[in-house]
Amino acid sequence: MPYRTLLLDADNTILDFFKCEKVALRSCLIHRGLPSDDETVAIYSAINDNQWKRLERREISRQEVLVGRFRIFFDRLGYDGNPAEMQDEYTEALAGQNFLMEGALDVCRSLSGEYDLFIVTNGNSYNQHKRIDSSPVRPYLLDVFISEELGADKPSQAYFEEVANRIRTRTGRFEKDEVLLVGDSLSSDIAGGNRFGIDTCFLSYGRTDCPGFPEYRSTYTIHDIRELPDLLKVCKDYADGTVD
Repeated sequence: MPYRTLLLDADNTILDFFKCEKVALRSCLIHRGLPSDDETVAIYSAINDNQWKRLERREISRQEVLVGRFRIFFDRLGYDGNPAEMQDEYTEALAGQNFLMEGALDVCRSLSGEYDLFIVTNGNSYNQHKRIDSSPVRPYLLDVFISEELGADKPSQAYFEEVANRIRTRTGRFEKDEVLLVGDSLSSDIAGGNRFGIDTCFLSYGRTDCPGFPEYRSTYTIHDIRELPDLLKVCKDYADGTVD
Protein backbone atom coordinates (compact mmCIF):
# COMPACT_ATOMS: atom_id res chain seq x y z
CA MET A 1 0.00 0.00 0.00
CA PRO A 2 1.25 3.55 -0.62
CA TYR A 3 2.30 5.60 2.37
CA ARG A 4 -0.21 8.04 3.82
CA THR A 5 1.50 9.10 7.05
CA LEU A 6 5.01 10.49 7.46
CA LEU A 7 6.60 10.63 10.90
CA LEU A 8 9.43 13.16 10.69
CA ASP A 9 12.13 13.51 13.30
CA ALA A 10 12.75 17.13 14.27
CA ASP A 11 16.41 17.82 15.02
CA ASN A 12 18.81 17.44 12.09
CA THR A 13 15.94 16.16 9.97
CA ILE A 14 13.69 19.24 9.76
CA LEU A 15 15.41 21.63 12.17
CA ASP A 16 19.15 22.31 11.93
CA PHE A 17 19.90 21.41 15.53
CA PHE A 18 23.67 21.82 15.30
CA LYS A 19 23.28 25.42 14.15
CA CYS A 20 20.60 26.10 16.77
CA GLU A 21 22.77 24.54 19.46
CA LYS A 22 25.87 26.48 18.48
CA VAL A 23 24.12 29.87 18.49
CA ALA A 24 22.32 29.22 21.80
CA LEU A 25 25.32 27.75 23.61
CA ARG A 26 27.70 30.47 22.49
CA SER A 27 25.41 33.17 23.83
CA CYS A 28 25.35 31.43 27.23
CA LEU A 29 29.11 30.91 27.29
CA ILE A 30 29.82 34.53 26.35
CA HIS A 31 27.43 35.68 29.07
CA ARG A 32 29.48 33.72 31.62
CA GLY A 33 32.85 34.79 30.27
CA LEU A 34 33.69 31.26 29.13
CA PRO A 35 35.39 30.22 25.87
CA SER A 36 32.90 30.03 23.00
CA ASP A 37 35.10 28.75 20.18
CA ASP A 38 34.24 25.78 17.97
CA GLU A 39 36.34 23.38 20.07
CA THR A 40 34.43 24.26 23.24
CA VAL A 41 31.08 23.91 21.47
CA ALA A 42 32.19 20.52 20.11
CA ILE A 43 33.04 19.33 23.64
CA TYR A 44 29.55 20.21 24.83
CA SER A 45 27.90 18.73 21.74
CA ALA A 46 29.61 15.36 22.28
CA ILE A 47 28.60 15.33 25.95
CA ASN A 48 25.02 16.24 25.09
CA ASP A 49 24.75 13.56 22.42
CA ASN A 50 26.09 10.92 24.81
CA GLN A 51 23.60 11.94 27.50
CA TRP A 52 20.64 11.58 25.12
CA LYS A 53 21.95 8.19 23.97
CA ARG A 54 22.05 7.10 27.62
CA LEU A 55 18.43 8.22 27.98
CA GLU A 56 17.49 6.12 24.93
CA ARG A 57 19.06 3.13 26.68
CA ARG A 58 17.16 4.06 29.87
CA GLU A 59 20.37 4.43 31.83
CA ILE A 60 19.54 7.88 33.18
CA SER A 61 16.50 10.10 33.66
CA ARG A 62 15.51 13.11 31.56
CA GLN A 63 16.56 15.45 34.37
CA GLU A 64 19.97 13.80 34.46
CA VAL A 65 20.28 14.51 30.75
CA LEU A 66 19.37 18.17 30.99
CA VAL A 67 21.32 19.18 34.09
CA GLY A 68 23.93 16.42 34.05
CA ARG A 69 25.25 17.45 30.64
CA PHE A 70 26.24 20.85 32.03
CA ARG A 71 27.73 19.31 35.17
CA ILE A 72 29.98 17.15 32.99
CA PHE A 73 30.69 20.08 30.67
CA PHE A 74 31.70 22.37 33.53
CA ASP A 75 33.98 19.66 34.91
CA ARG A 76 35.68 19.40 31.51
CA LEU A 77 36.18 23.17 31.44
CA GLY A 78 37.32 23.36 35.05
CA TYR A 79 34.56 25.87 35.72
CA ASP A 80 32.84 26.15 39.08
CA GLY A 81 29.32 27.02 37.97
CA ASN A 82 25.75 25.97 38.71
CA PRO A 83 24.64 23.39 36.10
CA ALA A 84 20.94 23.90 36.87
CA GLU A 85 21.21 27.64 36.25
CA MET A 86 23.07 27.01 33.01
CA GLN A 87 20.34 24.59 31.94
CA ASP A 88 17.68 27.26 32.50
CA GLU A 89 19.67 29.86 30.56
CA TYR A 90 20.35 27.47 27.73
CA THR A 91 16.70 26.39 27.53
CA GLU A 92 15.64 29.99 26.94
CA ALA A 93 18.43 30.61 24.44
CA LEU A 94 17.72 27.43 22.47
CA ALA A 95 13.97 28.06 22.40
CA GLY A 96 14.61 31.11 20.24
CA GLN A 97 16.48 29.18 17.54
CA ASN A 98 14.54 27.49 14.73
CA PHE A 99 16.99 27.27 11.83
CA LEU A 100 15.83 24.73 9.25
CA MET A 101 17.76 22.09 7.35
CA GLU A 102 18.31 23.25 3.79
CA GLY A 103 15.29 22.34 1.68
CA ALA A 104 13.16 21.19 4.63
CA LEU A 105 10.52 23.88 4.16
CA ASP A 106 10.05 23.12 0.45
CA VAL A 107 9.84 19.38 1.19
CA CYS A 108 7.18 19.81 3.87
CA ARG A 109 5.22 22.21 1.71
CA SER A 110 5.27 19.89 -1.30
CA LEU A 111 4.37 16.74 0.64
CA SER A 112 1.65 18.15 2.89
CA GLY A 113 -1.02 17.99 0.22
CA GLU A 114 -0.62 14.24 -0.28
CA TYR A 115 0.63 12.97 3.08
CA ASP A 116 -0.22 13.52 6.73
CA LEU A 117 2.93 15.00 8.29
CA PHE A 118 3.78 14.64 11.97
CA ILE A 119 6.86 15.47 14.00
CA VAL A 120 8.15 12.76 16.36
CA THR A 121 10.83 14.07 18.71
CA ASN A 122 12.56 13.61 22.01
CA GLY A 123 13.67 16.70 23.85
CA ASN A 124 12.44 19.36 26.17
CA SER A 125 8.77 20.16 25.59
CA TYR A 126 9.17 23.91 26.09
CA ASN A 127 12.11 24.10 23.68
CA GLN A 128 10.60 21.94 21.00
CA HIS A 129 7.24 23.73 20.99
CA LYS A 130 8.84 27.17 20.86
CA ARG A 131 11.18 26.18 18.03
CA ILE A 132 8.71 24.19 15.94
CA ASP A 133 5.62 26.33 16.51
CA SER A 134 7.51 29.45 15.39
CA SER A 135 8.97 27.70 12.36
CA PRO A 136 7.58 28.24 8.84
CA VAL A 137 7.10 24.44 8.53
CA ARG A 138 4.47 24.37 11.29
CA PRO A 139 1.45 25.05 9.00
CA TYR A 140 2.27 21.88 7.06
CA LEU A 141 2.32 19.62 10.15
CA LEU A 142 -0.82 18.03 11.56
CA ASP A 143 0.72 17.59 15.01
CA VAL A 144 3.94 17.47 16.99
CA PHE A 145 4.59 14.54 19.35
CA ILE A 146 7.17 15.38 22.00
CA SER A 147 8.37 12.55 24.23
CA GLU A 148 8.16 14.59 27.43
CA GLU A 149 4.43 15.07 26.83
CA LEU A 150 3.79 11.47 25.80
CA GLY A 151 5.43 10.03 28.91
CA ALA A 152 7.93 7.92 26.97
CA ASP A 153 10.98 8.50 24.79
CA LYS A 154 12.02 7.27 21.37
CA PRO A 155 12.92 4.46 20.68
CA SER A 156 10.57 2.86 23.24
CA GLN A 157 7.49 1.05 22.01
CA ALA A 158 5.41 2.99 24.53
CA TYR A 159 6.30 6.20 22.69
CA PHE A 160 5.24 4.87 19.29
CA GLU A 161 2.07 3.29 20.67
CA GLU A 162 1.03 6.66 22.06
CA VAL A 163 1.86 8.36 18.75
CA ALA A 164 -0.30 5.80 16.92
CA ASN A 165 -3.19 6.34 19.34
CA ARG A 166 -3.06 10.10 18.92
CA ILE A 167 -2.92 9.87 15.14
CA ARG A 168 -5.95 7.56 15.15
CA THR A 169 -7.79 10.14 17.24
CA ARG A 170 -6.70 12.95 14.92
CA THR A 171 -7.22 11.30 11.51
CA GLY A 172 -9.36 8.24 12.20
CA ARG A 173 -6.74 5.70 11.08
CA PHE A 174 -3.23 4.42 11.65
CA GLU A 175 -2.20 1.45 9.54
CA LYS A 176 1.43 0.47 10.04
CA ASP A 177 1.98 -0.41 6.40
CA GLU A 178 0.94 3.12 5.43
CA VAL A 179 3.46 4.82 7.74
CA LEU A 180 7.05 5.86 7.04
CA LEU A 181 9.39 7.21 9.73
CA VAL A 182 12.16 9.54 8.53
CA GLY A 183 15.05 10.42 10.82
CA ASP A 184 18.79 10.84 11.20
CA SER A 185 19.32 8.70 14.32
CA LEU A 186 19.89 4.97 13.94
CA SER A 187 19.45 4.29 17.66
CA SER A 188 16.36 6.45 18.17
CA ASP A 189 14.47 6.74 14.87
CA ILE A 190 15.45 3.67 12.88
CA ALA A 191 15.67 1.17 15.74
CA GLY A 192 12.45 2.50 17.27
CA GLY A 193 10.52 2.37 14.02
CA ASN A 194 11.81 -1.09 13.17
CA ARG A 195 10.82 -2.48 16.55
CA PHE A 196 7.36 -0.95 16.19
CA GLY A 197 6.89 -2.56 12.80
CA ILE A 198 6.81 0.46 10.50
CA ASP A 199 9.02 1.27 7.53
CA THR A 200 11.96 3.57 8.16
CA CYS A 201 14.05 5.96 6.11
CA PHE A 202 17.53 6.79 7.38
CA LEU A 203 18.63 10.35 6.65
CA SER A 204 22.32 9.48 6.54
CA TYR A 205 24.22 12.62 5.46
CA GLY A 206 26.73 10.16 4.00
CA ARG A 207 26.96 7.89 7.04
CA THR A 208 26.32 4.14 6.89
CA ASP A 209 24.15 1.94 9.07
CA CYS A 210 25.62 -0.52 11.58
CA PRO A 211 25.90 -3.96 9.92
CA GLY A 212 26.33 -5.66 13.29
CA PHE A 213 22.97 -4.36 14.46
CA PRO A 214 20.06 -5.56 12.28
CA GLU A 215 17.63 -3.22 14.04
CA TYR A 216 19.61 -0.29 12.64
CA ARG A 217 19.00 -1.33 9.03
CA SER A 218 16.47 1.01 7.50
CA THR A 219 13.96 0.24 4.77
CA TYR A 220 15.40 3.13 2.73
CA THR A 221 18.36 5.48 2.97
CA ILE A 222 18.59 9.01 1.67
CA HIS A 223 21.47 11.44 2.09
CA ASP A 224 19.53 14.70 2.12
CA ILE A 225 15.95 15.58 3.10
CA ARG A 226 15.46 16.98 -0.41
CA GLU A 227 15.62 13.42 -1.75
CA LEU A 228 12.48 12.40 0.15
CA PRO A 229 9.85 13.49 -2.43
CA ASP A 230 11.53 11.46 -5.18
CA LEU A 231 11.76 8.40 -2.93
CA LEU A 232 8.07 8.67 -2.08
CA LYS A 233 7.16 9.04 -5.74
CA VAL A 234 9.00 5.80 -6.56
CA CYS A 235 7.29 4.04 -3.64
CA LYS A 236 3.90 5.27 -4.81
CA ASP A 237 4.57 4.16 -8.38
CA TYR A 238 5.46 0.67 -7.16
CA ALA A 239 2.35 0.52 -4.97
CA ASP A 240 0.20 1.67 -7.90
CA GLY A 241 1.79 -0.85 -10.25
CA THR A 242 3.20 1.91 -12.44
CA VAL A 243 6.74 0.50 -12.00
CA ASP A 244 7.50 -3.21 -12.29
